[in-house]
Amino acid sequence: MRLGKTVDFIGKDALSAAKAQGITRRLRPLLLEDGSAIALGGEPVRIDGRIAGRVTSGGYGYTIGRSIAYAYLPSDRAAPDTAAEVQVFGRWVPAMVAREPLYDPTGERIRS
Repeated sequence: MRLGKTVDFIGKDALSAAKAQGITRRLRPLLLEDGSAIALGGEPVRIDGRIAGRVTSGGYGYTIGRSIAYAYLPSDRAAPDTAAEVQVFGRWVPAMVAREPLYDPTGERIRS
């Protein structure tokens, strides 16, 4: 939505304030090293030993053969290949911030 339009809508002031503040968080995919650890949502994510965010959703990505979790992370710590950890059922599982899109470009895994 263009904020310069003369049309008013509910939340226009909040949207303007958020836009002025800048992007502070980014939604990023995390690839968990343990394929049996499945994040469902709400699990804490830590980077450099500090809580950086929480998982919004997760599951097993059958086309890439990995456990995936999505989380909003601080923009300055959300670069691809950043090491992270996700707490799944009380255990900290190593993870890596991944590039999107997550897919198997050759279709090899789905055919095997």
